[in-house]
Amino acid sequence: MVSRSSTRFSNICIASICKARHLKRAEIVIIDGTILGALPDVVTYDTLINAYSRFVSFEAAYSVLDRMKEACINPDVFTCNSLIAGAMRHCLLSKCMDLFEEMLEWRIKADVWSYNTLMRCFFKLGKPDEMNRVFTILYFVVYLLLQLRLILCLRGFARMVLSRMHSCCLGI
Repeated sequence: MVSRSSTRFSNICIASICKARHLKRAEIVIIDGTILGALPDVVTYDTLINAYSRFVSFEAAYSVLDRMKEACINPDVFTCNSLIAGAMRHCLLSKCMDLFEEMLEWRIKADVWSYNTLMRCFFKLGKPDEMNRVFTILYFVVYLLLQLRLILCLRGFARMVLSRMHSCCLGI
């Protein structure tokens, strides 16, 4: 039986090989690792997607997504961000929008990097109004999350104070 750490070690090797621009060798490492029992995970495919989008083409990176789905591994926000950034790198700006909508269809929550890349896309397209709209959405999402955390912290603090006051009144 192969442990989870062997998949992690395999991911480190694949990332190093990809940085050296030897993508075919990285593919061979994945195949050999699978034969030995170190199954690829979402990090493995994210590394390949990022490398293919940087060094080969966006289409090659997107084909890795298809192989990822064939292996029954669901993409995550990092996968989508890598694809969106790759489309941005190759000036496929309409593809950035399609990928962002596809990400939302897959019920993957966009993070700050997703919105940042989308704003860069609108900036390159020369649509500052759309960029400002995305920024406003991002601002309110972050602002509301901070407000919610503050409310939950204050609620917890109030409970703590009330429980101490209650215990002091009971003489505990």
